[in-house]
Amino acid sequence: EKTELTQFTAFKANLESMKCSELIEKSASLFNSRSQECANRKENDGHYDNIAKTNMRKSDIFWMILEKKIASTFVQKGCTLRDKYRERTPALRTVLDIETPKAPPYSVLRTLLGMCNSVKHYSDLVERYPACLIINSQEGDSILHRVIIDGGYRAKETINSIICTAAKMSYADVDVAERREEATKNLMFGGLTRKDSRGITPLTLLFGLVAYHATRNPYHERWIWLTTLIRRVVHIQSYYCNESQSTKNAFDETLFLSDYSSKELEKTPLLHAALEIGCPMGLMNRILCACGARTAEFCRLDGQNRTPLTIALSNKETPAEIVIELFKRSPAEVIEKLDADEEGLPLHRIINAGIKYSSRSENELVLIGTIVEKAPQVLHFQDNIHGMPPFMLACIDNVWSIDVVYGLLRTGPWAIEPYIKKRKPIK
Repeated sequence: EKTELTQFTAFKANLESMKCSELIEKSASLFNSRSQECANRKENDGHYDNIAKTNMRKSDIFWMILEKKIASTFVQKGCTLRDKYRERTPALRTVLDIETPKAPPYSVLRTLLGMCNSVKHYSDLVERYPACLIINSQEGDSILHRVIIDGGYRAKETINSIICTAAKMSYADVDVAERREEATKNLMFGGLTRKDSRGITPLTLLFGLVAYHATRNPYHERWIWLTTLIRRVVHIQSYYCNESQSTKNAFDETLFLSDYSSKELEKTPLLHAALEIGCPMGLMNRILCACGARTAEFCRLDGQNRTPLTIALSNKETPAEIVIELFKRSPAEVIEKLDADEEGLPLHRIINAGIKYSSRSENELVLIGTIVEKAPQVLHFQDNIHGMPPFMLACIDNVWSIDVVYGLLRTGPWAIEPYIKKRKPIK
């Protein structure tokens, strides 16, 4: 053990003595030539070969030293004349070409992300290290955020490629080490719903690229591209996420490559997909506007036999404004089917999910009143989970205001009768 420690200490000291450019240049000679062979082979006892172990540890040391040297070359604000003689930051391509027995850790990938200054750089980084899609930059945004901001609609092919890669990592478990729940969440829907430090998602940024054009021309190529992209990522989420299909072979990349009339996507209509992914209000209103007064769109079933209203009530991120609009537009037979749903009555599901308005200034009573107006008899029904009527459900965890609880009781006072202990009359 002391010999190994001495060896690693000397290796680290040797790396620290080199300049950044020299370290990159000599990286190929720093590891044993058998490293790759040993890294991919296991001995009979199930352990890696000693050479592989040594090279894996050396790899960690190498990336740690290189990261520090690269970070030291970054130009800081307020640099002096003396700072001009610092070593220049290496080209991203030279760093990506480095071959080591072990992939760089997330901290190094974050540093490499800081070196990117063009769409081509982001594309090369994702191609070389797909795991970089999991991390956030120092500013709190993802690679997808940056590509959309820097490249705009002209970078649509790169955007498609990054979303496709994220979808494969999320549903096919490709090239993702040390997976965490948060990492899996960041990759859902190809990363389109991932929020940056300001709470903005790539989907919101994409809508900003097409909103003006879609207003002038509802069949504009940008609008068709965005809506088809939404359908694609939701379709993959719905049909390639279960465990039996969660393999590399199950992922259908042609969904991102085929034309817009793909028959496979017919299982996922636009309105259903928009509600499933949780589109921002502006985009959601645009899609509802495109549906017009056609009631068929609100009766239509997707590949999982769900109506738009069913999906909206299942997604707690659905704004109350959208739920109200769907209730107003959905035919009576759609609402009647919800009453027989095993997941519970609409009112119970809204209260349990805590569906609220996107604007805090709106009155919660409007949402509850809209649902009760459609079916006042539900006020005394108990839900399937807690066995409670709506007024009691609204009291759980202080999610709803006292006005909502009082309004439910005032509208259906008979709901409290089973909970009142009857007293014997005084003689």
